[in-house]
Amino acid sequence: PAFVILLWLSQGAQSSLRAAFIGWLFGCGYFAAGLYWVGFAFLVEAERFGAIMPLAVAGLAAGMALFPGLALYLVALGGTPEIAEGVGLGLARVTGVILVVAGVVIGGWSVVLLGQDLSIFPHPVEEARLVDRGPYRLVRHPIYLAVILGALGLALAFLSTAAAIVALVFIPFFMAKTGFEEDRLVEQVAGYREYRSAIPYRIIPWVM
Repeated sequence: PAFVILLWLSQGAQSSLRAAFIGWLFGCGYFAAGLYWVGFAFLVEAERFGAIMPLAVAGLAAGMALFPGLALYLVALGGTPEIAEGVGLGLARVTGVILVVAGVVIGGWSVVLLGQDLSIFPHPVEEARLVDRGPYRLVRHPIYLAVILGALGLALAFLSTAAAIVALVFIPFFMAKTGFEEDRLVEQVAGYREYRSAIPYRIIPWVM
């Protein structure tokens, strides 16, 4: 019944992008209501992980919601004048959505693994532990990879040249930032020097 309501809501969409947004909003509510129990795992060690429980549940719901958004976009694309844009532009937008989904999944997974060791500053928190699981087995800074994927995905989804330029600028910026950060990680996090030698790529797997 819930997805019948979703199709009914999408009938008023005047473009495929608006239909995709309706699908994403619907998905956020649907998956947040259905996956709230995932947050209970963070209460096992509430003092350490309890604070990130809302972020984890909301991030998971927002990421999963991209799928009904994508589905509604494809349905609307075939039924609106936007089909005249050609298959190429449609595929570019679909690719953009896929990149955004990948960025959300990788970023959310990385944040959960870091837990309270996450820091917005270019130096580790006190008594930070080494994290070498999940996406950290591919690159040493998967959160930055997630940001780049998300930015490129948005640029393709909205066919924005300016957004694409911003996304590409992130690459040299994060390369410079990680160089500064890793000097401190080697000094303060036990085992990071060996981890850096074992994982050769900073941000983009098999590239850099």
